[in-house]
Amino acid sequence: MKKENKDTPGLPMPPPFLMAIFLVVALAFGWKLPIPVACPWWMQVIGGAVVLSGLACAFSAVRAMFHAQTSPSPRNPTSTLVTDGPYKFTRNPIYLGFILAVIGLPLMLGFYWGAILAPVAGDAYNRLIIEREETYLERKFGKAYLDYKAKVRRWL
Repeated sequence: MKKENKDTPGLPMPPPFLMAIFLVVALAFGWKLPIPVACPWWMQVIGGAVVLSGLACAFSAVRAMFHAQTSPSPRNPTSTLVTDGPYKFTRNPIYLGFILAVIGLPLMLGFYWGAILAPVAGDAYNRLIIEREETYLERKFGKAYLDYKAKVRRWL
């Protein structure tokens, strides 16, 4: 049996897996339960822009973490509190990028289901991932994290 590392938030699943679940559901609903409102070509282009924005947000966050010499993986201990780059504007830029992908990818394919499911996905991230990570970061960094948390919003 694999021993769990105590210096981690102890998440129930990898955060990208949660995004994949919502993407699969949004796409399945799009194909099996289409919304009878046409999705014009320009809305599909907006979906592509939303996906690119999400990718840019997530990749810039990962770059900031590497620059701070800490791991972006929640399975590894966090060595530094990262507050630069996109972390100046949101405490969860990677998860924001995941939610934008949940909205944008189905929209690119002409499905509105990603946008409909986005609030549910955000709530799932809050309850399953973010609250555990915040507890871990408060325990690990104390006042420094609490000060950061008071200044920067969870999402936007």
